[in-house]
Amino acid sequence: MESIKRIETEPAAGDDVVSIGQFLVTEGKLEQADLDRAALVNENDNKGLGLLLVRLGLVSDRDLAAAYADALALPLLKDEELPEVPLDDCPLSDKFLKEANVVLFWLFP
Repeated sequence: MESIKRIETEPAAGDDVVSIGQFLVTEGKLEQADLDRAALVNENDNKGLGLLLVRLGLVSDRDLAAAYADALALPLLKDEELPEVPLDDCPLSDKFLKEANVVLFWLFP
């Protein structure tokens, strides 16, 4: 059976783990030298390499989202595919969602 690659914001031990940064380099969205510099900054910041790459302007939000979707074999939703109706039954506050950089959505069949 073929091993499924998974990505982590911080590389862990194991042959089946690839950092999101290395995945972006492999996909041609990021230069290795830029990844190396961002990794040094991330050692002090430690808020997540993907988020740091976006904040430094090295990759776009869209490229990061596409990399995660591709690496995880998940579809990437387009803006027009997101529901227009807010999630009224969500137990999490809007403040928490914003501070945690989370976007919730339901997929309807």
